[in-house]
Amino acid sequence: MNIQLGAPVVETEGKLYVSAEGFMKGFNCVLQYDIQKNNITIQTLPYLVKYYTTNIANYQYDALSEDFNNQKALIYGMIVGSKETTGKTGVRDINTNREIIGPRYNDIKFLEASQEFVITNASNKVGIAYSTGETKINVQYDEIKVLDNKLGYYLVKSNNKYGIVDSEEKLVIH
Repeated sequence: MNIQLGAPVVETEGKLYVSAEGFMKGFNCVLQYDIQKNNITIQTLPYLVKYYTTNIANYQYDALSEDFNNQKALIYGMIVGSKETTGKTGVRDINTNREIIGPRYNDIKFLEASQEFVITNASNKVGIAYSTGETKINVQYDEIKVLDNKLGYYLVKSNNKYGIVDSEEKLVIH
């Protein structure tokens, strides 16, 4: 697996050093440093999954997503959960308990590289939502895949035809 880090890895005297962000991405954990106590707390993804599964009701959901990529959203402060009564999935901010994406989608998939979500409606049409909840690519395609995060290109399928759209949903290739 190749992980893109915001800061470079530094090698000094045969030892590798990475930023806290790089450590969290590389080891699927949350790292917190308390400067007053000179203490580091590390919460691993399995710990976070267990904690939020136990406390899911506090976030107005009945179940935490079992999808590994959705569980990784916990590292970024978001919880992907579902309502048992409707079977719909949504996203909440775990720090503020603010609703990011209401529980109205049949499926949601977290895209770690861009911290966005692929959202699927009841008609099995897909689109992309920002981690703020705003729609980036309208929910109107049969399939959507990220081609290039940096350029913001997406491969979309509609009516058995493929094309490429950019992050503003402008057609790049019809």
